[in-house]
Amino acid sequence: MKRFCTIFLSILLFAPASVGFAAETGLYTKDDVSVKFSGLMRIRPEFRKNGDFNSSTADYRDFTGQRIRLNFKVKAGDGIDAFVSLQDARFWSADNSINGAQTNADNVRSSRENESVDVHQAWFKVKDVFGAPVDLKIGRQELVYGSQRLFGNLGWQDQARSFNAYKLIWKIEGAGQVDFISAKLKDTNISAASSGDQDVYGLYSIWKAVPNNKIDVYYLVWADASIGRKINTAGARIAGKYAGIGNGTFDYTGEYASQGGDWKTNISQSASALAVTAGYTFDYAWKTRFGLEFDQGSGGADGTTTTANKNFVFPFHTNHGQYGYMDNFSWGNMQDIVIKLKTKPGGGKTTVKLDYHMFKLQDAKGDWLNVVGTKALNGMDGASTYTKTDAGTEIDLTVVHPYSKRLKVVLGYSIFQPGEAVKERTGKDDSSEWGYAMFIMSF
Repeated sequence: MKRFCTIFLSILLFAPASVGFAAETGLYTKDDVSVKFSGLMRIRPEFRKNGDFNSSTADYRDFTGQRIRLNFKVKAGDGIDAFVSLQDARFWSADNSINGAQTNADNVRSSRENESVDVHQAWFKVKDVFGAPVDLKIGRQELVYGSQRLFGNLGWQDQARSFNAYKLIWKIEGAGQVDFISAKLKDTNISAASSGDQDVYGLYSIWKAVPNNKIDVYYLVWADASIGRKINTAGARIAGKYAGIGNGTFDYTGEYASQGGDWKTNISQSASALAVTAGYTFDYAWKTRFGLEFDQGSGGADGTTTTANKNFVFPFHTNHGQYGYMDNFSWGNMQDIVIKLKTKPGGGKTTVKLDYHMFKLQDAKGDWLNVVGTKALNGMDGASTYTKTDAGTEIDLTVVHPYSKRLKVVLGYSIFQPGEAVKERTGKDDSSEWGYAMFIMSF
């Protein structure tokens, strides 16, 4: 696979030179086909210290990850567009692999795609099918909606996330659009008849009829036939922004989702989640925003010893940054109150962000769910004897500096101070640290 992708990449890069490639614009044209080229290189060294909240153990880790993408945006005429994104994602190590935590956290890619070089996206879109206000998009594609609490591209991870999917986009003039989605996560019918497929499908609608607001309404199904799973997630999200209030701009979002159906055979799913944000940006030279956020996801019985799973789980999100940059939480069995500050000191180009999280467990007896919604973060499974809900606090400091038009530098440092719930579960409560420096070049 690596050899094939390398050859394919070389063809794409060098073949256009013989048929009229304009280097200064990244545009290739021939007949009614045009191709625009772009790319990205991202390198991020990072470290994590004391991830098990126990300073007596040696668990310090540092490593460097990188992502390289070459993108080709195609206009093929007759209302047909296409997009191909080739990606190389790897750690700086002897085997140059991206296996391990990043691939496992994806929850979408198959084991075949653990190789570092891959096709991240490859889709085509037919606009206004048969003259109707409907677009059809087919192929490997990112699914990004709302605040990415349910569907996201997992952009923080070097490998990131994409889906093999069909998407039918119904455009409603002056009102919004409705996307009908069907994505295949695992197909077991390729070599033999089987009933073990995994799919996610449903609809996600975006309405813009209310001035200064967007309202999303969705119904999504996550199905795994191999274990009898069929979780139905229904919800709504509203987001708005109002300028001219005092000397600044007010913004807000609110989202609620409810889950029913079957967690697996003979075990039902009953869960919900809520997220509310509000912020005010002072329109002075420093461009400072103060914000508040409240997140809550239901928790409790996990479906292993009872007939119901009460943890809110939908593993196709981009949780990194939603519930603390240290990735200790997902949108299940948790509460999070966040105070946010974002400013540009002196009115310059550099942006400084500071977030302060106050975490609790929704149910003291339930599992502590990590960033991908699975239990046993640092071995902290639930137990009927637990009574503590204070999970801890986290401080995230981020500095973003656009060094030039094409190069951006991002620095980050986070510290997590465990609460009583950590000590009750592990017997330890030492603070954990994490930091990184990220260099992003686009062209």
